[in-house]
Amino acid sequence: PPRRGQARPIALALVAVLAAAGAWAVWTRATEEAPARFALRGRTLEALAADGRVIWTYPFPRGATITIAGQEGPTSLQSIAATDLDGDGRPEVLVFIRLGDDEGSGETLYCLSARGRLRWTYSPDWAFRFGGRTFTGPWTLLTWLVPQAAGRKDVWLAFRSGTRWPSVVTRVGPDGDARTMFVQSGAIYALRRWQAGPRTYLLAAGENDEYARPSLAVVDADGPAATSPQTPGSPYHCDDCPTGTVARYFLLPRTELAAFGTSPAASVRELIPVGLSIKLTTVEGPSGASAIYRLGSDLRIDDGGLNDAYWECHRRLELDGRLTHTAAACPERLKPQIVRAWSPQDGWRDEPISFAASPLPHH
Repeated sequence: PPRRGQARPIALALVAVLAAAGAWAVWTRATEEAPARFALRGRTLEALAADGRVIWTYPFPRGATITIAGQEGPTSLQSIAATDLDGDGRPEVLVFIRLGDDEGSGETLYCLSARGRLRWTYSPDWAFRFGGRTFTGPWTLLTWLVPQAAGRKDVWLAFRSGTRWPSVVTRVGPDGDARTMFVQSGAIYALRRWQAGPRTYLLAAGENDEYARPSLAVVDADGPAATSPQTPGSPYHCDDCPTGTVARYFLLPRTELAAFGTSPAASVRELIPVGLSIKLTTVEGPSGASAIYRLGSDLRIDDGGLNDAYWECHRRLELDGRLTHTAAACPERLKPQIVRAWSPQDGWRDEPISFAASPLPHH
């Protein structure tokens, strides 16, 4: 304890130290320059200013061949993102890389601080059995969701085992802690966090391999991990996956143009908010042919259509003799289309929609 007469000088000294520390923190934060872009040179990540100056560098492990993850996938995937995960006002830098140059190499998420220092890494190591067959990876990133809202936030990641089912969605927190959220028998190409009424959902869209149809899963973002509904006893049914159920699951129609595309099955590739609804866009065939659906806040798909590129592609296939009916007489427009919807209460149900309102191209 200080002697009499020393308390005031010590208190003033402490105030001065704290003031200096606060000023240093403010100055440091103010003088930190946020990177405008990034470049990978060899095994070193460079954070660059808008004028091309190098702000900082981060070397990845020696002896490894570094390739940016996800670039060979079916979607255009950005593998570097900057966002403030922990809500401290400074952006963390997230980088997905593959440590190795062969297809047997898995992918790793690196989280770097605003100054380019390693905070944590995440690499999935799941093992799931489907019909007695075990899938252990390597796990390849298909898509990820990096929210930009203020405050602490999670990163949502969708991986796939090789080129077949399953896909797994995981939720990684600001400190690198991971939680499995959803397992699907098929690829997942789009993720969206969606507020519908009082509930927050994760939307996971792609294709279901068992049914060879575009798919959409609606998962409770705050609920237990869930698995896509598959046929018991089939190779696509998971033996040891999470036992939670999705809030809703949809299998969308597979149009006749899907057979002419580069993929054997159509798939959902985009989830775009429109007011209180979500617009789903599928890839149905070559040259941008797509079907478009609307998911309402009541968790029902009650609207569908076909884009202009669909009918342009249809016309070219007519002229080539590969389709024997005209766009005006196309069964896709004239007959109801069936969306198969699954819920925990009702199981599978067929819900008809119509493409009849889709405008035909003028020639």
